[in-house]
Amino acid sequence: KVLSNAGRGTTSSLIDAIDWAITKQFRVISMSLASPVKINEKPSILFETVGKRALENNCLIIAAAGNDSKRPAMPSPVSAPANCKSIMAIAALDGLLRVARFSNGGINASTGGNINVSAPGVDILSSHSQKNRNGESYKVLSGTSMATPHVSGLAALYMEQFPDLNAREIWELLESNAKQLEGQKYRDVGKGLVQVIS
Repeated sequence: KVLSNAGRGTTSSLIDAIDWAITKQFRVISMSLASPVKINEKPSILFETVGKRALENNCLIIAAAGNDSKRPAMPSPVSAPANCKSIMAIAALDGLLRVARFSNGGINASTGGNINVSAPGVDILSSHSQKNRNGESYKVLSGTSMATPHVSGLAALYMEQFPDLNAREIWELLESNAKQLEGQKYRDVGKGLVQVIS
């Protein structure tokens, strides 16, 4: 656990956690967290460095693109740390396979802030702390943080199905097998909806 119960954390705690996971030889790191960035803001050198280290150690980091957009106006840029070239950025789709109104987009593409793929992220039944007001274990939630675990789980299945492929190759496979979405911009959904390989 790297975030507080209020959902806050520090860059150093995140880097330490990623380093720990790499040391333990984890294959997938799923990061349902995001910090807003400005237009033309460059990615963090720290996150880019640790992302490259993960890939070199056969570990794929998959991160939420962020929920700062208010579509249909211009979307906000992909948040940190998903805006790093060495970290896979995930957008959220609604039930009609349209980009979610809140999902951030590839506005800072020249510095690495691209969307790679998309997954369902609106009205997703998710586990929830029993310390919430209703004391329920599950709740319907929306966000790129709901889309990210879909992709992370699928990446794990790909790794199981193709044990000889490294993390970079699994990333490429997730992108190459994604379903292109008609009427949606690459800037918003990347290669499209991730798919199971049958």
